[in-house]
Amino acid sequence: MEKLHYEENKGKIENKSETIIFIHNNLQNSWIWKKQKEHFQEYHCIYINLPSYPFSIKKIAILIKNLIKEKAINKKAHLVGIAIGGQIILEILAKYPEIVESSVISGTHISENGETVINELKTDIVENKPQKFMVKAYLAEYGIGKEYFNDIKTCIESIDDEYIIAITKESLKFQLPPLKNKEIAKKLLVLYGTKEYPKIAKSAKLIENSYLGSSVYGVYRAIHLWNIIDYQWFNEVVEEFIAIKNLDFNEKPYLQITKQRKN
Repeated sequence: MEKLHYEENKGKIENKSETIIFIHNNLQNSWIWKKQKEHFQEYHCIYINLPSYPFSIKKIAILIKNLIKEKAINKKAHLVGIAIGGQIILEILAKYPEIVESSVISGTHISENGETVINELKTDIVENKPQKFMVKAYLAEYGIGKEYFNDIKTCIESIDDEYIIAITKESLKFQLPPLKNKEIAKKLLVLYGTKEYPKIAKSAKLIENSYLGSSVYGVYRAIHLWNIIDYQWFNEVVEEFIAIKNLDFNEKPYLQITKQRKN
């Protein structure tokens, strides 16, 4: 099985007490964690670059499990992921809970019926658009500044239409797997931006109802890559949840509980 490509933070691992693994969103790579690389210096951090071979969430979950056993301190890790990164983490939680210290996911879509919402993806959507147009479209989609133009451009240059179709299909059909160890839900934090697509908030509520004990919050006026835009919030929430596996939303005005939990 192919090995994962990843980056590790610098410094002596023996001086760091815990491992955090960051898994990026669809069609990008570990560049999205720039602000987290600056902040989480006291931890042993691994930043995954998802492979482009025939894409499979299940296979990548196995690769990350093997990586944790090989590289992580005490052979366990905290997991942080956005979009498909979150889907991979949910797969790991369901299949390999023994290697997870805690997990934080954001902007993650769950299919309720296992069917893709697009029966046949049209490659001409990307084939007939100039690259500059595509980069600007991503900037608008993610809501991030022009200073990240080259980062997104580099990602787009490195992938082909076949990969875009494969990863999109895999993401759209992802269903919530049953938990082997239901107690692991207490170590899961689910976040979504209140300005993301409604399906993301709906997916968060589906996880909340299915994984009893999980923590679910909306992030005020946040969009998909809020870890870059509102990185102070993101870093604060992740670090606090890692430390105590709980958050007091009353102390964080940018967090909103779901309507279901208010009732």
